[in-house]
Amino acid sequence: MQAQTTNNAAKPKEAKLWGGRFEEGVTDAVERFTESVSYDKQLYKHDIRGSIAHASMLAKQVGTLFFFFFNS
Repeated sequence: MQAQTTNNAAKPKEAKLWGGRFEEGVTDAVERFTESVSYDKQLYKHDIRGSIAHASMLAKQVGTLFFFFFNS
């Protein structure tokens, strides 16, 4: 009977920004826990809309502050 291999064992790990700093790589559990690209791909449109709404709100606040500051 042969031991089963997983797809993770067959795939080479991609290079990480911290790749040259540690002797060993992270475990598969850590890889799964920190993986977020799949979620980012699903949420990017909502994230952008939220950022635009936040920037708009901040611009209105700054405009209001300048109005009260210079008209006092």
